[in-house]
Amino acid sequence: MRSSASWFALCCCFGVMDVLGDTLPSLPEAFGRGIPGAGAVTQGTGLSRIVVPAARYPDAHCADGTPAVTYVRRAADESHRDDWIVYLQGGGSCDNGQDCHERWLGRDGNFGANKLSSRFAPSGGIVAEGIQSPDARNPFGAWNHVFVYYCSSDGWAGTAADVTTQAVHEGVPVTYRVDLLGARIVDAVFDMLRSGNIAYATATGQRAQLPDLDSARRVLFAGSSAGGSGVRTHADRIGALLRANNLRCNSITCDLTYGAVLDGSYGLGHEQLDHEQSSACGTSLVGSCTYDIRMRRQWSDVLLGFRDGMSDASCVEFHGARGDEWRCVDGAHVLEHHVQTPFFVRNDLQDRLVMGNALELGFAYEGVPLDRALYGALEEIQLRELATLALRSEEPRRPSSLEPPGVFGPQCGDHETLRSNEPTFQRTIITEDGTRYTGLQVLSNWLAGRSPTAVVENFEFGGLQPGCR
Repeated sequence: MRSSASWFALCCCFGVMDVLGDTLPSLPEAFGRGIPGAGAVTQGTGLSRIVVPAARYPDAHCADGTPAVTYVRRAADESHRDDWIVYLQGGGSCDNGQDCHERWLGRDGNFGANKLSSRFAPSGGIVAEGIQSPDARNPFGAWNHVFVYYCSSDGWAGTAADVTTQAVHEGVPVTYRVDLLGARIVDAVFDMLRSGNIAYATATGQRAQLPDLDSARRVLFAGSSAGGSGVRTHADRIGALLRANNLRCNSITCDLTYGAVLDGSYGLGHEQLDHEQSSACGTSLVGSCTYDIRMRRQWSDVLLGFRDGMSDASCVEFHGARGDEWRCVDGAHVLEHHVQTPFFVRNDLQDRLVMGNALELGFAYEGVPLDRALYGALEEIQLRELATLALRSEEPRRPSSLEPPGVFGPQCGDHETLRSNEPTFQRTIITEDGTRYTGLQVLSNWLAGRSPTAVVENFEFGGLQPGCR
């Protein structure tokens, strides 16, 4: 491989990045050592590292070509041998070559090269927090746990290898290649888990082996932020894969409980918002932006054009027949109308990141500019209306013991919470009878068919609620 200095020498000689032969530089070859940003995982002993083998899964690797990695822990006791949490890490995305360049150099405002490479992933193991913590307060702490490290920056949707793209670096146009293979990583991890052959060394040096996922009794496919987007995209097809191979399932019955958990991934639906004066379509279309224009561009230019990406298959089939398949890039629309997997949503009414992004774009609602108060009130309504989803979905929802969706909607300002102890265990909602509930308690209720399965804060503008402390 050529060094980054060699590539820049070529750039200086030719004015743009000319390439000798068919090989373009990768991210590190083109722009040097990346700079990590937010969302790093901490070295620890709670979950042990497993590398996705390139020989077996050649299309499942990070954006810079480094191996995909995951971190695992076997169930703490035999009673939970067949219970699983498979968690996709979040961390936003990059939508074009310039975006990925900025992210690689730690300039995108939130995240950095650690979302494009496994080079920054701890080599031995990581701390297990939140829903993956063995803490006694966690009703899922004794389950099998799998943490899938996010290094594709494509919302876990991409299937594109060796994407030729461009960025302006230090004033010079550079052509480089990037891999956007999040969907392939998801496929590889689930295939590995179904083998029953994943062995690892524990923190004490003992050999441990994960059970076979095909024997699972309960599986929660979970993710935060971009990880939640990945869960939404893949939930139905992964569920079909698991049911088709599960040893508890036959042609008549299936004793497998499977659900999706989305954390910080169900912000205010934009279909209801006025886009005209917003910058959602770009600054050149302020004054003439529409929801349709925005989603068409996201569908054609980003999901298909850049990532060769996947969306929920039934959504694409449903809307493809109508000529508006671009709706399948709208996460809220997909979740509300097309995801058949029973799901649980945890979303903050004042999510600092998602709400902040929406306010920055400058939307309005029924002629009123969107602000924090209006956002919170609309988000509360949106979460409560999930109870009526079966009556509103474009596709009929399949009967399930986990219907309607479970919901936890605090007003604390958090974004991702499932992988952090403080928001997981200390954020509560106090119901009218004075009972405090954490999100994991409500999730456990939903999974077991106990009440309550939906707990949403009554939005009050002006500060944090008592349950946030």
